[in-house]
Amino acid sequence: MSSRAVLAVLLVGFFAGAWVDRLRRRPLLISADAVRAVLLFSIPAAYLAGALRIEQLYLVVFLEGCFGALFDAAYPAYVPLPHRGRSRGRGQQQARDELRPWPRSVVPAWGAALVQLIGAPFAILVDAISFVVSAITLMLIHSPEAPRPARTLAHTDATGDHGGPPTRPPASGSSYR
Repeated sequence: MSSRAVLAVLLVGFFAGAWVDRLRRRPLLISADAVRAVLLFSIPAAYLAGALRIEQLYLVVFLEGCFGALFDAAYPAYVPLPHRGRSRGRGQQQARDELRPWPRSVVPAWGAALVQLIGAPFAILVDAISFVVSAITLMLIHSPEAPRPARTLAHTDATGDHGGPPTRPPASGSSYR
């Protein structure tokens, strides 16, 4: 299962930063949370219907990883954190770094306890509900996003540089064939 999640991050994570820079982040965050909630709701629903199969679990893990990679790329750029007198960019990163260890150490223990208490399919239901709550709280944020110029991944700047290797005209007497 974890290899599907890693594969999703590798495939989507490579492009996620470029996509996030070119799209409005708030709708992207809300959509990613909504899609992940629907994906996770499908697991307890299939379990209750007696139709849960390993293929569905693989697909859900892979797609959830894809949308998670998009969310993870957009979230730090959109959701501001207080920076307590530090420079804005560095301060926000330091605040995020200070908050990360706690959830990463406590949440897995809570998840394991929840699985033992109510079973895996219903623990996943709680996770799906958390994505719904996240989407709703993101909808309540009303700070405007800075507009971005429309660009494509193959953007060429004003000097004609497209970010690739320099191109040279052919040597005299040769052709482009």
